[in-house]
Amino acid sequence: TASHDKSVITSRPPSPLHPFCLHPRFFTIRLSPIMPAKKLRCTAKDCREPAQRIVGDCTFCNGHFCGKHRLLEDHKCSGLEDCKKQSHARNAAQLEAERTQVIRGV
Repeated sequence: TASHDKSVITSRPPSPLHPFCLHPRFFTIRLSPIMPAKKLRCTAKDCREPAQRIVGDCTFCNGHFCGKHRLLEDHKCSGLEDCKKQSHARNAAQLEAERTQVIRGV
């Protein structure tokens, strides 16, 4: 019979509700070219060196700096005074906590 003729091949994909419609033969994925991540550059004036990861990030001015400018004094950080005040307060609290107490009556 003509309905059982195997010489007729259709290239039409199954309906979207068919379980095999997700077969890779029936769809293509177009990938955009992957662009390399742009390297962060040192934000110090006139410096084009790449910024160091983690240690080059300044939490006071939110800048990204190379190894030469990563210290607050080296990149003339706008938050330098705040940093000094925080360090002084932290050190004073630490010294107060470690203060030796004299025990009388022993």
